[in-house]
Amino acid sequence: MSADTETYFEVEHDHGIWSGEAKLILVALTNSVGGFEKLAPEALTDDGLLHLYIVKNAALPGFVRIATSVIRGKLEEDPAVEVVQTTKVSIKTNEPLSSNIDGDEGCTTPFVIDVLPRHIRALIPPDKDE
Repeated sequence: MSADTETYFEVEHDHGIWSGEAKLILVALTNSVGGFEKLAPEALTDDGLLHLYIVKNAALPGFVRIATSVIRGKLEEDPAVEVVQTTKVSIKTNEPLSSNIDGDEGCTTPFVIDVLPRHIRALIPPDKDE
């Protein structure tokens, strides 16, 4: 979810509430986001966590630095990025804002995203070497 103009967000998660202006809010379930395999390197498909990245308002040099951080897999170290691991996130904005889910248009704010641990049962055959 991103905003071309200054948008005020209220983001509630397991550890509290973040509020302020942001250019981008990204919620990842796995380490691969938008073709970037290192965006959330600590994310595991079965860890039961959402990996929340709040990119605060930054000038052009800040965005260049952030882009470099994404490529290096060090986004969580950038001072313009708030990083939270949570099981649930509620996102509200001062005016309705559309989201993007895996490249498709998603719902409009406000909305809630939460993890349903072990919600899908997968049957995987054992390795042939075992």
